[in-house]
Amino acid sequence: MQDRQHAVLIVEDNPPNMALFHRILVGKDYSVLQASRPSEALTIASKHPVDIVLIDIKLPEMNGFRLLIALRNVSSYQNVPAIAVTANDVVSDRLMYKEAGFSAYLQKPVIPTVLLNAFADAFDEW
Repeated sequence: MQDRQHAVLIVEDNPPNMALFHRILVGKDYSVLQASRPSEALTIASKHPVDIVLIDIKLPEMNGFRLLIALRNVSSYQNVPAIAVTANDVVSDRLMYKEAGFSAYLQKPVIPTVLLNAFADAFDEW
């Protein structure tokens, strides 16, 4: 259990995945903000600082890589850890995620303990 409630922005366009992430994180006492589109995420980011961002890579409007670049232009998001979530599992892509600025890369379907461990690791590095 953490000392304080961490705020999380989840950007996921698939409702069942969003519900799963929300349930896992709220169950561990995270405060969750949700966006199903990158434009929604950027609006939220302009008003609400968070401690970590969970971003699906395949999104409408722009992909997760482009969204992370846009979020980094919001002053309160410049150094916030970001975790990528994707259905792809190409080993060579893992380096690409790190180079893009993601703290971690998770493959769908996401296992709850793997998600929570990725959050813990991101906070330890932060």
